[in-house]
Amino acid sequence: MCTADHLATECNATPGTPGTEVCNGIDDDCDSAVDESFTNPLQPLTQSCYSGPAGTQGVGVCQAGTQTCSGGASGACVGEVTPSAEVCDGLDNDCDGLVDANDPGMDVDSNGNGILDSIDCQCRCAGPWKNHGEYVSCVAHAADALKKAGRIGGAAQGANVSAAAKSGCGGPK
Repeated sequence: MCTADHLATECNATPGTPGTEVCNGIDDDCDSAVDESFTNPLQPLTQSCYSGPAGTQGVGVCQAGTQTCSGGASGACVGEVTPSAEVCDGLDNDCDGLVDANDPGMDVDSNGNGILDSIDCQCRCAGPWKNHGEYVSCVAHAADALKKAGRIGGAAQGANVSAAAKSGCGGPK
């Protein structure tokens, strides 16, 4: 650390073995640099950060970010991804280890079409259907799989198939 007259440097740590550099505005490791990176003394000290629920970091899209030390304080957590609502995009958005149609969190009808999102994800209305019957068959098979997995009952199974049959999905484009 610089002396008061800025003509020299001095270590302001307790004599003995230098400490580990931490983000506090002090030259903890007595190398004449304050709050510097462990690997590059010309770069600021950084640390990993994650504010999501325990057990979700590194699962699905969830990842830690980085905080950079400036003026003796850690900055905002940049690049962090925490759990969000599951959507049909091929990713595990809610970081529970289950993707899209396999996630019980998708067993809701968020768009009001009468078909569960987990089924919509497998049987997209605008999918590559040859005809309406092929679309309805996809919904029937997906609803049957959910029933066999214990995620929906028989009434919900029938309601999904009925909604598919009443829809315009799979028809001529």
